[in-house]
Amino acid sequence: MKEYFVLEIKGGEHSTKGEIAVIKANPVQVVTYPGGFSRQVSYMHGKDTETFIIPADDDMIQSIISETQGNSGVWTVFLDDFKDEISRNDDTNRRMIVHMYRYF
Repeated sequence: MKEYFVLEIKGGEHSTKGEIAVIKANPVQVVTYPGGFSRQVSYMHGKDTETFIIPADDDMIQSIISETQGNSGVWTVFLDDFKDEISRNDDTNRRMIVHMYRYF
């Protein structure tokens, strides 16, 4: 289980899976300040941004949106539900690792 800040959810097409939802998210990082105060932080799109691909299932997407809205933008991901695959980024035409939902 790992926590992520969801940056965006958008629709897309996969060459073999068909209609999908693409989730861009950053791992939650906890920064501790002098005096023991700590805070969860996230940064905009960058090298830490990860891509998750799930079915374009309205119930599944709405569940993720509801969780993030009720949890300050944080989505708890069960990484066992995903497998890493190499995919092509349509924006850059480069290969990248994505977390593909196992149960398509």
